Amino acid sequence: MADLTAVVEAIRHEASLWEEKSTVPETVSGSAKGLRLGHLDAGLFQPIIDVHDQVCDFVEAQCSAGSVAMQDVGTALRTNATAYEDGEAESTASVESVELSF
Repeated sequence: MADLTAVVEAIRHEASLWEEKSTVPETVSGSAKGLRLGHLDAGLFQPIIDVHDQVCDFVEAQCSAGSVAMQDVGTALRTNATAYEDGEAESTASVESVELSF
């Protein structure tokens, strides 16, 4: 059980890292949204403003999706850690309940 405890703790630590780092792409998403230009701001570059804004929208969407995916990884890791614990407890109970008759 001690080895399993170490594994479960490591999995939960990894889950925390994924959840913590999921804020990074969300920050980039907000920054990309702030890079959009209005037609007055574009000045001389008005012919490319639509493409520029499309790129900003794409980056924003991808970073938002990445943030959600990273949170999902953290949740999945926590779910697996709990499943390992539950499985170990169930297996231990099953083995201990067996009556041997020699």
